[in-house]
Amino acid sequence: MQKNKITGWQLCFLTLQTQLGISALSMPTDIAAEAGQDAWISMILGGLTVQGIIIIYIWLIMRCKTVSYFDFLSMVYGKFLGKMLLLFTILYLIFMLLMVISSFQQLITDWINIFTPTWMILLLLLIPSLYLAIDNITLIARFSMLISFFIPVLLIVILFVYAAPQFLYLLPVGSEGYKAIIKGVVPAVAALSGFEMILFFSHYIKENKRSELKKGLIGSGIVTFIYIYLIISVQVFFYIDELKIVPYPVLYIMKALSLMIIDRVDILFLTFWIIISTAVCINYLFVTGTGVQSLLNLKTHKYAVVAITFIVFVISIFIESKVEINMIQNQLFSMLLVFAVLIPTLTLMVSFLRKKVGDS
Repeated sequence: MQKNKITGWQLCFLTLQTQLGISALSMPTDIAAEAGQDAWISMILGGLTVQGIIIIYIWLIMRCKTVSYFDFLSMVYGKFLGKMLLLFTILYLIFMLLMVISSFQQLITDWINIFTPTWMILLLLLIPSLYLAIDNITLIARFSMLISFFIPVLLIVILFVYAAPQFLYLLPVGSEGYKAIIKGVVPAVAALSGFEMILFFSHYIKENKRSELKKGLIGSGIVTFIYIYLIISVQVFFYIDELKIVPYPVLYIMKALSLMIIDRVDILFLTFWIIISTAVCINYLFVTGTGVQSLLNLKTHKYAVVAITFIVFVISIFIESKVEINMIQNQLFSMLLVFAVLIPTLTLMVSFLRKKVGDS
């Protein structure tokens, strides 16, 4: 395979790893806080919403043709406005990086290394991420596929919940009301963030683009099913009032398990989860670096990735309290709505009105 070229299945795993690594451990609590015991219904609706957004992406990508989304913005809106939108998109990607890194730091601090300095935990994630992010997309895609065997491990460990499930905790279905279920769609879509990677990585699919892009839908669909499975598993373990106050319900389930040769399953699992978090960081670093490369007309994205890593590291050091991290996380849906939904949709519409196509 040529460098800087990926297949549809590699796009599938790039999308899957990005989505899964952001919110899987805390997502059930966030959705249950709004939708209560009908959280799984909200996730189904959220998954369908994301699938609809990805279909819009596919239409837009087919109009981009061989041009990247970053360059297509200037073609559609003109050089000045296109560059401004690109700049704001880069700032959005940096925001996502900050959220991923801060959430990772909070998780490791709360669960394992209470007294470890923040900067050391950040470097644990950023150094390997930088090492891979400065390379080509083909290597990054292979890494995402390689670590995918961790996902079945998560699903198998959670199966222990069904030794004594409390299915009555799911009943009656729809008791929270449609307003609560709709409110729950907001954190559900936020938990599925990362689907916008399809918009950026699709540029590297060189053959049979239309059919290969559909595999991005499969990747996001798999994440939705995994999340529904996790939500239901958590709800048959925790009473709903307990679930609303437990920060990492998936980890608490693992902590309650005690196998014959492993006492703390949760600690063992987190050692694997660090690798998945690294994959998320790699993907956002690479995409942000290529965005800066397009903005400044650089020959390579490597120096941009190094600079972004340093900036994110410095900013993250000063984000220590849970209040500050929660403030960042609370802005996720609004940022996602603007940069992952409104701007791509508007770009598609304007490209039709102005009859702009990537190869023109």
